[in-house]
Amino acid sequence: GWEDTYGASLPGQGIKVTKLRRGTYCLKIETDPAVPSDPGGVLEESVESNNARTIRLRMRPHRGVVKRLGADCTKA
Repeated sequence: GWEDTYGASLPGQGIKVTKLRRGTYCLKIETDPAVPSDPGGVLEESVESNNARTIRLRMRPHRGVVKRLGADCTKA
């Protein structure tokens, strides 16, 4: 039940896509990822299964166009 919202102007809130080709992509964002020294991640949480989110995007990087297609990357 907690959420933070960060603006695009903060460091780390963007990704470079200029070298990608036009197409449909799946972007996965993971917070508190597991590491070999701490398989549960750095933060102690009651629920570890909600640390990742995916979104399908259609991109035309050289034109600066990104269209959100949906949150489920398993759907065609």
